[in-house]
Parts: sequence; C-alpha cells; structure tokens
Amino acid sequence: MKEIISVDAFNTAVNVVAVVGPVVGIIVGFIVSRAKGRGSEPIIKGALLGELGILNWALWRVYRATTGQFGLSSTRNLLTLLTVFAVIGIAIGAAYAATVAKSKQTD
Repeated sequence: MKEIISVDAFNTAVNVVAVVGPVVGIIVGFIVSRAKGRGSEPIIKGALLGELGILNWALWRVYRATTGQFGLSSTRNLLTLLTVFAVIGIAIGAAYAATVAKSKQTD
C-alpha cells in the first residue's frame, strides 16, 4: 500500500511551518496592531501563535524518537506520548485561559 504522504515530505512541511510560523504570526500581529491601534499586544500574540509551529516541530521530533526507540504499538510508547502531549496541552490551555482572563480584566 502506498502512503498518502511520505515521512520526508511531512518532515519538510513541519520544518517549513516551524520557520515560517513565527514570521507570519509577527507580520499578521503587526497588521492587526496598525489597523486597530492597539500597540504591541497583537504583535506579541501573533508571535506566540507562530511559536506553535516550533512546538509542533519539537513534538514531531519527540514522536519520531519514541516510535523509533520503543516501536509504534508498544504500551510504553503510548503512555510516554500521552503524558508528554497531555502535559503540554494542559500548560498551553492554562496559559491561554490566564491570558484571556487578564485581557478581559483590562477591557
């Protein structure tokens, strides 16, 4: 059976997103900042959103390393990935919730 996308092609896409994401985030944040006259807040938010591309790159590397070492279908691999992804997801969710709460207090 032929793959829909090769691992090399996906690696390339992840690498491009990791490099381009922060730049695009900053540019979009700058445009929003100029359009709404809100100072540097949209630029910072855009940069942070763009950093998700770098996080995606790092998580892809963790995934590839654990599946290479433990195998794709091992319980140890499943639990390792579940723990890493859950902790990072919870941290991002908590940071986002704190940012939104702080933003609502200042409005």
